[in-house]
Parts: sequence; C-alpha cells; structure tokens
Amino acid sequence: MIWIRIKELERRLITNKLSEKTGLHYLLAHIVVALIFIYLPEFSGYTSEWYYFAEFLVVLIILIITLKTAFSINKERDFLKRAISLSFVIGLRLLIFFTLLHLLYKIIMFIIPVDLFVFFNNFTTGDIPNLLFTFIISLSFYFLLTRAFKRINLDQGEFRASNI
Repeated sequence: MIWIRIKELERRLITNKLSEKTGLHYLLAHIVVALIFIYLPEFSGYTSEWYYFAEFLVVLIILIITLKTAFSINKERDFLKRAISLSFVIGLRLLIFFTLLHLLYKIIMFIIPVDLFVFFNNFTTGDIPNLLFTFIISLSFYFLLTRAFKRINLDQGEFRASNI
C-alpha cells in the first residue's frame, strides 16, 4: 500500500499493477478512518447548527461533483479501485499539509504581539472562517482527485514515465 507518493500510485494504476488485494487494503483504510471520525466526540465548532448544516451541504455537493467528474474522466475502467486508492492517498496528503499549515499558524500566533494576535484571532475564528476553511479543503480534494484521474487515464501512447 502506498501512503504518500501519489505519483507512484498513479503509475501503478496506469500500468494496472495495483492488485485487488491492495484495493481492499485502501477500502479497509477508508472504513477505519471513517469509523474513527464517526466515533470521536461530536463537536461541530459552530455557534449555530445552521453553519454545521451548511458545512454538510458544501462537503456533500463538492464530493458528489468530484466523484461524478472523476467517473466521467475514468472512461469506465476499474473506477472503484482507482477512486478508493487515490482518494485515500490524496486525503492523507491533504491532512498532513493542512495539519502542518495549522501548526505553522499556531507558531506564528504564539510569536506575534498581543494586538496582532487579537486581530488575527478574531479574523480567523468563528463560523464563517470555519466554513470557508472546509470549502477550501473540499475544493483542494476535488482538484487533486480530478487531476490524478486525468493523469492516469491518458492513452498508453501518450503515457510517458517522465510525467509520473
């Protein structure tokens, strides 16, 4: 199973060297991650349930558009294995990237003067910034997954190892 290197996963999908057993491992990893987040204590971070509902709708709409776009790009070739494996690796990469970005933000907030801290803290906390952050993460997932599907669905004549 490939954890971080999206190019290697794309290469294996293009050359059809990702086994069904590996596809099963990605499915199991998705299920485990989903169960962890389902059973974590519920905390929406929003002051109103309407923002929580709006976040749900944003994620749902972008996810449906992402999967439909990826399916149309895929040309009806082994969609589930490709979607599950690519979305797991992309999701993991996004988690690492945004965790590091959040850590950098916390370090900066710790270093800056109190006046600036209060200004940025008021600007970056609350319902609308949380909703915007969710929107940015969801759009990032959309663009990364559709780009990966486009790369792995090139015709074999167009495929060059240097691209991957």
